[in-house]
Amino acid sequence: MAGTPLKRALKDAHIVPQRAVKAGVRPAELALPTPEQASFLERISHGDTTFEAAKYAKVDRALVVEWKGDPSFSYRLSLAEEDAADLLEQEAIRRARDGFEKGVYHKGERVDSELQYSDSLMVFLLKGRRNAVFGDRVDLNADIRHTSILAVLHALPAVRRVMKEQGRVIEQEVSGDVGERI
Repeated sequence: MAGTPLKRALKDAHIVPQRAVKAGVRPAELALPTPEQASFLERISHGDTTFEAAKYAKVDRALVVEWKGDPSFSYRLSLAEEDAADLLEQEAIRRARDGFEKGVYHKGERVDSELQYSDSLMVFLLKGRRNAVFGDRVDLNADIRHTSILAVLHALPAVRRVMKEQGRVIEQEVSGDVGERI
């Protein structure tokens, strides 16, 4: 955890993160974490689950839920979760770009290894970083037309009422089309 934003935030309580300021946390309210909280946050920043981190910190999960009500802890938890997400992203990039060793087995014995790359991780990384180019395409025109037809059908009784008040008559043709007669 050396050099991570979380470690700096834990050591330097006088440095108030911008997100804490936006959330209304004042410098005086950004209290230092307890040793148990610091231990918990360290494990979260390494990618542990809440269960594993609480076990490591020797605290009950219910206490962690209670801690989340504290703005200082909640902010530090978000930093730790960002650190963990960064670790996962680094590993995804490594597997997609550099590949990983996978054993080749014959009759249950390892006979060789081969370098494999994760195309699916590459796709997710590209979608996340260059969504305009690699993102899923959606045909919004079909959705808009469908929505417009539903809106017209929904408004039809009100339109009929207004036109009747104005002396116009709308009649339903046998084919189901809506025609207007003035």
